[in-house]
Amino acid sequence: MYRILLVDDEEHTLEGLRHGVPFEKIGFEKVYTACNAVAARQLLLTEQIDIMLCDIEMPGESGLELLRWVKEYQLPVVTIILTCHADFEYSRSALKLGSLDYILKPVAYEEVEEAVRRGIEKVRLLTRERDAHTREKLFIKGRKHLVEKLWKEILSGELTASEKLMAELYSYNGMEFEKEAGYRIFLIDLLFMHKDVEAQDDGNVRFAIWNMAEEILIRKQGWVFFQENEILIGILREQKGMSQAEALRREEALKGSFRQFFEICKQHLECYFNVFYSPVISMEEIRGQYQTLWEKAKQQVIKKEMIVRGDEELTVYRKEFPLPDPERWIGLFKTGSEQEILEELRSFVRRNATEESLNNGILEQCTGACMQAAYACVTEWKIGTDFLMGREMQSEIHNACRSVERYETFAAMLIHTLCERRRGIYQKKRKLISDRAKEYIGEHLDERLLSEQIAQYLFLNVDYLNRIFKKETGITLSEYISSQRIEKAKELLLTTSLSVSEIALEVGFQSFSYFSKIFKKKTGMEPLKYRKDEKI
Repeated sequence: MYRILLVDDEEHTLEGLRHGVPFEKIGFEKVYTACNAVAARQLLLTEQIDIMLCDIEMPGESGLELLRWVKEYQLPVVTIILTCHADFEYSRSALKLGSLDYILKPVAYEEVEEAVRRGIEKVRLLTRERDAHTREKLFIKGRKHLVEKLWKEILSGELTASEKLMAELYSYNGMEFEKEAGYRIFLIDLLFMHKDVEAQDDGNVRFAIWNMAEEILIRKQGWVFFQENEILIGILREQKGMSQAEALRREEALKGSFRQFFEICKQHLECYFNVFYSPVISMEEIRGQYQTLWEKAKQQVIKKEMIVRGDEELTVYRKEFPLPDPERWIGLFKTGSEQEILEELRSFVRRNATEESLNNGILEQCTGACMQAAYACVTEWKIGTDFLMGREMQSEIHNACRSVERYETFAAMLIHTLCERRRGIYQKKRKLISDRAKEYIGEHLDERLLSEQIAQYLFLNVDYLNRIFKKETGITLSEYISSQRIEKAKELLLTTSLSVSEIALEVGFQSFSYFSKIFKKKTGMEPLKYRKDEKI
């Protein structure tokens, strides 16, 4: 079934079209009308319109202007124009803007019906084309994910890069398998994205990086994919048996492509990388070279825009790095301001490491010390560790040793979250015990509340809780719970259509008869009578 929109500033024309053309018989389940272009745009944006029948001459915005807007926004709607003027310029303008037909007023309903029927055929054709395009996109996307999965399993050792598997990978990329081909693997280490911490999770940025790598580095001669979110892996097909001069020329060209890739990413995406690439190798050596490149990447946590060949030796200085004082950091986490703690974590690394000596091992030590201090605090505060174990935090912990910037990003997230929890703990401690108990009761009113349960939540002895609650409120804890349940029941009786038994369960009474008894004792009447009398 289809939907049509009729647009005309003359109400009688709209009514005539609605009743004069058998839209329902033709196959339309909905006929919309609009008396101007503004109303038409609103409907086009909010409803699924298949065909629009539109007058050209309207006050304010004309039908041609509406057609330009439809074309600009690429809306999937077939348009038919109505006009009082048999002017060729009007007709040509409408057809240029994608109009299917041009009908003169006063309209003959048979002519409109014929045009609309042709419009339906055009809608069917466009739908088939869109479906085919969608299926093609899904096929390409699925093929890309399969290739990525296969390569990841090869690099992890789960699969062997056999001739049969390589031939399959070649076919997915539309390349002819070359049994004697050589390969070059490269690893691009994304040290950080943008100046904005949040940009690291931006899928659009990663897609742009992948797309540029395809165009600039791969050039339909290999495969490229993300390993995790910040390591881009490329495998290039190369020729074996090249002369030394040709091999050198091709390697210099590859370095030039890396530099071009760096510049474009830096200019448009504010991304910075190091790249590590292998010499020409056989397919059996791909996994081993990947591990070599990955180890070299982990050693570089400060320098950026490096282009390093896998068989080159990197000078990595090791020096004794002082571990942070755990007691000092724990004390700082407990009492320091967010900015003060963060500044200490940053300056500790920068004080004790230089560009030559800093490596991922040192950052890993500092990350571990941060987590130990955080765990010590939350254990003492007796709060959950869910925020330390969450996916986002675990991702930052994993990446913290990748660069100084990533370590500082991790530290900022950890300290901000910890200080938020710390503020909550201290605010609760300042509240009266009775207020904290009331909060808990309000949140669990539909449950079977016991004094022992509330005392356990507040880390108090049950007798002490009962004594303090009575002192602060003048009533016992059980009396307060009962009164709150009855108040909630009164509200539900007056504002919902729930049965009395359903309301009893909603406010924590397991027995309907006991609920009625307590309700009558507190209010002086049965629940049903209360509902009837108070609603009047």
